[in-house]
Amino acid sequence: MDRIMKKTWKRKGIAALLAAATAVCLCACNGGTLKMASADQNGEYYKIANEFAGYLKEDVQQDVEVLETTGSAGNLRLLSGGYVQMAVVQSDVAAHAYNIAADSEKGYSAVGGIYTEVCHIIVRADSDIHSVADLQGKEISIGSQESGTESSAKEILLAYGITEDNAKLQNLNYSNAAAALTYGEIDALFCTGNVGMTVIKTLSEQTDIRLIPVTAGDLDKMNQTMDVYHISLIPAGTYQGQTEDIPAISVEAMLVVSDSLDKNTVRKVTDTLVNRRKSFVQTTYLDEDQAESFVISNIPIPFHPGAVECYQEKGLY
Repeated sequence: MDRIMKKTWKRKGIAALLAAATAVCLCACNGGTLKMASADQNGEYYKIANEFAGYLKEDVQQDVEVLETTGSAGNLRLLSGGYVQMAVVQSDVAAHAYNIAADSEKGYSAVGGIYTEVCHIIVRADSDIHSVADLQGKEISIGSQESGTESSAKEILLAYGITEDNAKLQNLNYSNAAAALTYGEIDALFCTGNVGMTVIKTLSEQTDIRLIPVTAGDLDKMNQTMDVYHISLIPAGTYQGQTEDIPAISVEAMLVVSDSLDKNTVRKVTDTLVNRRKSFVQTTYLDEDQAESFVISNIPIPFHPGAVECYQEKGLY
């Protein structure tokens, strides 16, 4: 289980981020601006976080500053350390971190689900790679360090015994990975995000690509260690040249808050998440019937008491 999130804080800029966050932490925890960790500014988490920050400002007059970070694993470290009060994280990363941490080191709880993410596995159309097993010995981008993509990619690969010992794994961000695939510098890339990700749409318009499907067997292998994965379809026509539905491993993007946030504040945050679900429908590919119940579905860690109170009031919990 400890194969995920073993990376330490090595990326440039993290120390500066921690120092800056420390300076404002006390202010945020005492009714001022809340700090919300997202991910790379070119990614979906950054976009969603800023959208949600706008809703909180409009609905409950709560100011939120969205911070660009390395992604899910880094966000949980910031939450646990008390440097931010909210974060968007991937459900499998949250589950693993919560399960292995001592009670005194957790420091965060769930608010609710935001949208389903799918783990795209992409190769060039002329590639001889047709399954996860075929990735052995190949050069693969698994996403940025401490990102949710890295965690999911390693879990998928490990289900087939593929590690750094028998494949060349690179930590490239999405843009650099797409360019590397186009120029033949890597054989495959992993990219976890919403169905119809802009970076993949752009890649498919510039390069002939193919998506690698996953099977029920892939899912079973992954869920032997952590039962948080499921399969979702990437509908035919989502990306240029994609003529068939592609089954992909999927997880939830979820909103997590610091346990230091008071119950009333979290209740307001949760209320906004529930009430604004339909605003997320287009972004997150949920139909309107799913929009309300989705917030409490497939959440692998305990809810914050403020979230529970809100859901009980709405008859959802």
